[in-house]
Amino acid sequence: QVLEAVPEKILRNISLHDSRDDLREEQSQKIKGLPALRLAPDKRRPPRNSHSGDEIYMWLGEERNTQIRECAKELKASPFIITLAALLVLAQGQSGESEFVFGTSSAGRSSQRLTGVVGFFVNILAVAASVSISDTFEQMVSKLKSSLGEALENSSAPFDEVVKQVGASGDGTGNALVAVVIQQDNTPRSAFSFAGCQTTLEDNVNSHSSKYELLISVRNQADDTRIHVQYDSDLFTSKRIASLLESLDNILEITCRNPNTIISNLPLISPKEEGLIA
Repeated sequence: QVLEAVPEKILRNISLHDSRDDLREEQSQKIKGLPALRLAPDKRRPPRNSHSGDEIYMWLGEERNTQIRECAKELKASPFIITLAALLVLAQGQSGESEFVFGTSSAGRSSQRLTGVVGFFVNILAVAASVSISDTFEQMVSKLKSSLGEALENSSAPFDEVVKQVGASGDGTGNALVAVVIQQDNTPRSAFSFAGCQTTLEDNVNSHSSKYELLISVRNQADDTRIHVQYDSDLFTSKRIASLLESLDNILEITCRNPNTIISNLPLISPKEEGLIA
């Protein structure tokens, strides 16, 4: 099979041709009027976004990873959805919003016309989410599976077209449709192998920039789970992001052991922070 490189303009026309107007309208109606998920910042929000950023990551460890996978199997969900649900519980508690829009990514290859085409076609999906503190974690996972399924049905709708439909901005600033993106990270465990070449995988390159207020990438591997956060350093401190990751680990431990835990009973701060308050 011959792989062909296609100009961006032609790819754009393929994408628009294959995404029906009713899909764009359906997705727009679900998210119109909902606020973008935004965590309370550590610093005063600047009048103009400089896109300055920083990055931090954490491996959850083999024990927590096993708990996530067992919980996923019990709730008939993927490990990513279990991790995502815990992240949204934490985000709800720190944003004060029970209904909001967050972003996730899709491969952007729903069109058969892109088969064999070399290119990067990732599309951002705006997902309408609801976190009810009276629900159990299991109930939230069920609702989240439904919300993600609906968003994926509309994955052929280009993100900038959806942004236009709802009258928002797509750059993560100002009147943003999406300010927080939480995505699945499928980075391979090792570098690709090429005949006659030596390659290495550099996993921790820091661009010191951030398009969104938070870009959280979840890598659920067979033996561990990696959470990588790229954050807007004009809004958040590294201490705050590290604390969020510790709190996430705590929520995952509790909910994976008992998915029937009521969301309102979950701690929104880490045990270390609880010790400082006590």
